[in-house]
Amino acid sequence: MLSRVADSMFWMARYIERTNGMMRLLRTSYISSQDEVKDFSWRPILNHYSDHPGTKAFEYNSSTEVLDHLLLDKE
Repeated sequence: MLSRVADSMFWMARYIERTNGMMRLLRTSYISSQDEVKDFSWRPILNHYSDHPGTKAFEYNSSTEVLDHLLLDKE
């Protein structure tokens, strides 16, 4: 029983680490998108974190659409 709890805690900590890294990258990218509005593209982040980046017609410069997709979209 103790080994199962330890295993679950290990994987939960690992998932939290991965989420923390993703949130730091998204925060930094969002700040960059506000500084360089015309030259910024979310395409590399969508390619890395999204399952099917080409299926939805995103405006790669629209921060609100991209963040809604990455953070709130259940699909």
